[in-house]
Amino acid sequence: MEQDSTLSRVVADASWSKFVSMLEYKGKWYGRDIIKVPTFYPSSQLCSTCGYQNKEIKNLSIRKWVCPKCGTTHSRDHNASINILNKGLDILKARTLPVSSLRLDSVESLNEKPPLL
Repeated sequence: MEQDSTLSRVVADASWSKFVSMLEYKGKWYGRDIIKVPTFYPSSQLCSTCGYQNKEIKNLSIRKWVCPKCGTTHSRDHNASINILNKGLDILKARTLPVSSLRLDSVESLNEKPPLL
């Protein structure tokens, strides 16, 4: 049984690797940059409003939480998506590519169409 779980993990890793390589290929094809955010970046633990890291959110069953520092209510996935976007933009800026100061500061900004990089 344990061999089956190891095999399924290997297959999933290979599938994810193939997806990333296809994404990078398409990015080059269309002249776009693909930015990889570090695997262990705590995107769902960080408050996208004030930056506070809530370590209690490691439990995956917690879907909504309130930041103890600023009081903002977060949906786990929505908050993580904002943090991943901002981290990717920070990585892009660090590469010294010509990028305007892009940052998602509010939930209302999600309704706007993102600029093409």
